[in-house]
Amino acid sequence: MKSTVTLLLLVLSISLFAQRSKRTDFDYNNRFDINVQFVGLEFDYKHKLIENFNLGIGIGGLVLTNVSLTGESIASYAEFAKIKIFLEYDQLKNFRFYAGPKLVGVAFWESDTFTDLKGIEIGMFTRGRRIEFGVELSLVESDGFRSDSKRLMTSLLVVKIPISRW
Repeated sequence: MKSTVTLLLLVLSISLFAQRSKRTDFDYNNRFDINVQFVGLEFDYKHKLIENFNLGIGIGGLVLTNVSLTGESIASYAEFAKIKIFLEYDQLKNFRFYAGPKLVGVAFWESDTFTDLKGIEIGMFTRGRRIEFGVELSLVESDGFRSDSKRLMTSLLVVKIPISRW
């Protein structure tokens, strides 16, 4: 009897002081993030679909730093409203990728027009201690561009700040 009680106490004490693994993002089923860009904000909500995949929606605007990587002239515009749906993949230790369609309300400075912009957005982020840094590339189409209606755009630096996880 004494050896059984001693063995039970030993097992309990080892389990109490054993090192527990740190929780990762995919141990949580839901997550809210803030994406901070130059003068712009975006709020993302993600829900765990299956192992290593999240389905998310993003709402934001007021972004001023979209740079055209293709086309004859630089299209200067500001996003004042944006909505996107995306599928996020997170198998790698320090990197996170997502892709999905987006619809954006934009104001073109050159022609003083307000129109929509449709496209596919791909985001690539690397993890820091508390925040993530990355870029978002988009293949977009709009009637507001002067010549070719399709452009490859980038948002430059995006800082992603997790707000809540559950």
